[in-house]
Amino acid sequence: MSGQDGFIAKHLRLCSQFVFEMMRSVKRTVLDYSDYKEFLLDEFQSRLSLNKRYSMRSFSKDLELRPAALSDIMNGRYGLYLRWRNRSRQTLD
Repeated sequence: MSGQDGFIAKHLRLCSQFVFEMMRSVKRTVLDYSDYKEFLLDEFQSRLSLNKRYSMRSFSKDLELRPAALSDIMNGRYGLYLRWRNRSRQTLD
């Protein structure tokens, strides 16, 4: 890789990081989604991008859910209960 290629690659990385940070600053809420599972997945991926060791187990702990319950919700076996939705809204904000 020549010096100019390295400069371009570094510049592209910085630009993509900037765009990603700008997109993250526009925080979407669950009301912006047609499906709450998409919202949960986007939130998980957002947290994973900040910490590569973040896991679904960590996410379920942050949401105050058992890991199996989060898995069931994400796989469509169970829906969200109103009490949990209100509690999770406070947790995710």
